[in-house]
Amino acid sequence: MNRRDIQREEGFWSALVLIFLITLALMGLGASVLMRGEGKNVANQYAALQADYAANGGVYYGLRRLELGSLDESTAITIGNGTVALDTSKIAGTTDILLTVNATVGGVQKGFSIRLTSDDPTGWDTTAVFTMGTVLNVTAKDPSGQDDPNKLVENATSFPDFDTTSLFVISTSQGHDQTASPFRPVNNYPNGSFYQADGITPNITHVFGDLVVGGDTTVYGIFIVEGSVTLNGNARVYGMLVLVNERSTIITGGGGKQESSVTGGIVSHGDINGTGNHISVRQVPEYIRELKKFDNTEEGSSQHSKIVKWEYL
Repeated sequence: MNRRDIQREEGFWSALVLIFLITLALMGLGASVLMRGEGKNVANQYAALQADYAANGGVYYGLRRLELGSLDESTAITIGNGTVALDTSKIAGTTDILLTVNATVGGVQKGFSIRLTSDDPTGWDTTAVFTMGTVLNVTAKDPSGQDDPNKLVENATSFPDFDTTSLFVISTSQGHDQTASPFRPVNNYPNGSFYQADGITPNITHVFGDLVVGGDTTVYGIFIVEGSVTLNGNARVYGMLVLVNERSTIITGGGGKQESSVTGGIVSHGDINGTGNHISVRQVPEYIRELKKFDNTEEGSSQHSKIVKWEYL
C-alpha cells in the first residue's frame, strides 16, 4: 500500500469518526430537549392537577360561605399553590345564583360554573314582585321607575316566614282588622299616608277575606291579605301587598282602562294576573324595609341551596 492509499484510508476513518461524534452529539442534544420537554409536560400536568384541586376546593368554600350568607359578589382566596377567584351573581327572573370559580396555578387555569337554586325565600326584599305562582301582564320597575325584569321573581320555591302574629297585633291595635269579605277601602284609606300620624310606624291592615281596591281609589300601608286581591282600573296602592295563603291571587278587574299600580311591592303565594288593565309595580326599598322587620329569617342564618347545574368552564 503506497503512501497515498494510506492517507486516503486515514481520511476515510477520520471522516467516519467525525460523523459518529456529530451523531452522538445530536443524539445527546435530542435527548436533552426531549427530557426538558418531558419535564415541562410533567410540570404542566402537575400544575393542572393542583389547579383542579384548588378549583374544587374553591367550589366547596363558596358553597359553604353562601350557606352562611357571607360570600361577597367577588372574592379571592388562596388554596395550596392556587389563586382562586369566586364570583356570584343572581340569574335574572329567578332566585337562582350562579357561582363561578376560577383557579390558577403556574399559568394553568381550571374553573367551574355552579348554578344553585335556593330552598329559602332569600331575595324577596330585593324585588318589586315575588311570588310562588306565575305572573301575567305585570311590569316590575326599579326604585327610579325604570322597567327592570330582574325585579320580578315568579315560581319561587318557598314563601317568606313572616311574623304574622306581630303584624296582626299591630293591625288590631291600629283598628285595622277588616273581617268583611270583600273589604272595599275608601279612597286614601286609612289616613292618606303609608305611616301612622307619628311618621314612623307603618299602617298595617289585616284583611281576613278578599281585598278589592276600587277604580280611581288610592290606599296606603302594609296589607296582609288572607284571601285574594282585585285591583280595579286606576287603583293605586302605596305600600306592600302580602298574600299569605296558597289560594291567594291578584287580578285586575274593571272600572276603567287605565292600569293599576303598586308603589312598594307585592309578595304573593299565588298567581298575579294583570290581564284586565295591567299592573305596574315599582319597588320602594323604604316600604320593603318596614316589612322586612317582620321577616323571621335572620340575617346571616344558614341558607340551604341545591345544585341544579355543575360544569367545567
